[in-house]
Amino acid sequence: MPRRKKVSSENQTELLDITPRLRTAPCVPALREAVKAWAIGGYKGITDTTRLLLNHWFYTDHKLPNGTPFKYHRSQQEAIETLIFLWEYEKVRSRKALLERYAQDLRSYYPDFVAVDEKQTRWILETKGAEYEDVGHKGRAAIRWCENATQLTGVRWSYLKIPQKAFQMLQPARFRDLEALCPVQ
Repeated sequence: MPRRKKVSSENQTELLDITPRLRTAPCVPALREAVKAWAIGGYKGITDTTRLLLNHWFYTDHKLPNGTPFKYHRSQQEAIETLIFLWEYEKVRSRKALLERYAQDLRSYYPDFVAVDEKQTRWILETKGAEYEDVGHKGRAAIRWCENATQLTGVRWSYLKIPQKAFQMLQPARFRDLEALCPVQ
């Protein structure tokens, strides 16, 4: 029986690195909560100049030239607070660092295998022997990860759960044979 060519884990890691194509939308919920808590806590970790500017912009009465009271919109304040939080408090200096800290469904997922088919679809392949309670949960999480990665990168990601016994019996030689092993999800 021919031996399978061993694929280096470094190449698999590269396939999983979708950060160059990611947008920052997955960061919004966690980041919004972190900024809110930081602001309520008194803007810890900012410079004196930044504190003076925040007080002037958001905690001082302003009037337009015609005398009408002016106040920044809440979304404007949140945007400025977010930038200050990330730059001065969290010291985030790259999109990658931002995604690693705050992207919700794309953190720390390490599948058994990753493959790329002839249509350039990235496949997350998970082999499953025993079926425990949490296997269904993990499968749904992997599907959600693929959906998010596809939406955020524009590259199609799909998930296959491969039953270990069927794999061992059939010994598929081609990727498309794996799809025949997989139950409909």
